Amino acid sequence: MWSDISIATRNLWRNPRRSLTTIMAVAIGSVAIMIFGGFSTAISLGLETSIARKEGHLHIYPQGYLEYGAADPTAYAIDKPDQLIAALLADPNISARVLLAVPVLKVSGIAGNYREEVSKTFSGYGIRPDDYARLALWNSYDLGNDSASWPLTNKDTEGAIVGIGMARMLRLCDQLQLTECHDRPRTLPQGEQDPLINSLRINHPPEPAQPPQPTLDLLAATGQGAPNIVSVIIKAAVRQPASAIDDMFVGMHLDQAQKLLYGGADKATAITLQLHSLTDAQALKKLLEQQLPQLSEQPLEVRDLGEFNPMFLKVLGMFNGVFTFVTIVIAIVVLFTVANTMTTSVLERTAEVGTLRALGVRRSGIRRQFILEGGLIGVLGGTLGIGLGVVVAMVLNHTGLSWTPPSSSAAQRLVILPLAKPLLPILLWLLMLIITVLSSLAPAARAARQNIVAAIHHV
Repeated sequence: MWSDISIATRNLWRNPRRSLTTIMAVAIGSVAIMIFGGFSTAISLGLETSIARKEGHLHIYPQGYLEYGAADPTAYAIDKPDQLIAALLADPNISARVLLAVPVLKVSGIAGNYREEVSKTFSGYGIRPDDYARLALWNSYDLGNDSASWPLTNKDTEGAIVGIGMARMLRLCDQLQLTECHDRPRTLPQGEQDPLINSLRINHPPEPAQPPQPTLDLLAATGQGAPNIVSVIIKAAVRQPASAIDDMFVGMHLDQAQKLLYGGADKATAITLQLHSLTDAQALKKLLEQQLPQLSEQPLEVRDLGEFNPMFLKVLGMFNGVFTFVTIVIAIVVLFTVANTMTTSVLERTAEVGTLRALGVRRSGIRRQFILEGGLIGVLGGTLGIGLGVVVAMVLNHTGLSWTPPSSSAAQRLVILPLAKPLLPILLWLLMLIITVLSSLAPAARAARQNIVAAIHHV
């Protein structure tokens, strides 16, 4: 076997220019697959990290909340969520997988800036700021800790934050001293005011002489359907990952959200579970489904990341589809390139093949020689391509390039992680070996089938 490999190696370098060109074609194809595969991996890991830092990996909801809860928040609320969390974490099989468990209250309604006579629908949630800060520290893939934090503490029960887009639309840019936006002048003529703003103005005393704090009045329907208003002091504007969310986001203390939606009752719409690793999600989901009926009289359900955030699976499916398509195209190009090289080699060595056959070499020996040559091209090209792919990825990661994903509100640093999933280089190397071997089968069979006398006299 080793002698066959040695002969195949020498034959491969009989025409070094053609062999190097073919090896480089295989290597360039491998680099392209490594780079795009590393980019897709970075997207999937980055997206998971972003979701885990804000929404965790698993959610516990009242049964049917995702389908009907937004219209009937009282019927679909978890009573005393902290007691349920304590009961869950008392189970060592659950606590070993859970990094953090926090109650969250989703709320939506109308936000009004009565001083500027503007209002807009909002969507946000209430959470204890210290819990949010702990969620934002999740970094299992070592992608850095650049997640935007809340400039609030648990003591800021009346404080809130908004998205940059929300601040722009409600004319809070100048008060918050934002560099990303500036307030536009009013468009309503003097005396013409929004009726909603007029109703909000009644709840406020005359403005003090000193510059007022940026304040929003949040209007929402309580669980019984009655309108309720709370005032929050806007501490800062923080850009959200998606522009659609950024334009309507309001984040507030859990106590304030409970006051707005439930009149201060200790309730939440969900319990967010952040895990050490996403690989534990399905096992923990099954365990929770078994334990929850024993811990709570309420009918509860557990939803994983792909269920409460379906965009995650859609983005992964899109990139996996594009990656598969690119890989198939490159594989076809490599296959025909190597097949052309091996066919040319067979034609040039016809007389040599006839001589070997006349000396007693079997047809299988001839086939084996050409197949080994094709396999060597795949091994050399695949190995070189994987190495170059890692180098190119390192260079691109340090260039400071950025890109803006669809629907994102801000540019992100370009990151390529070709080695984050060890199977990628291994499978790529095997793919190139298989393709080059397959592309050598037809030329090798043609060489083995040649007539001995005709091959010897071939010129």
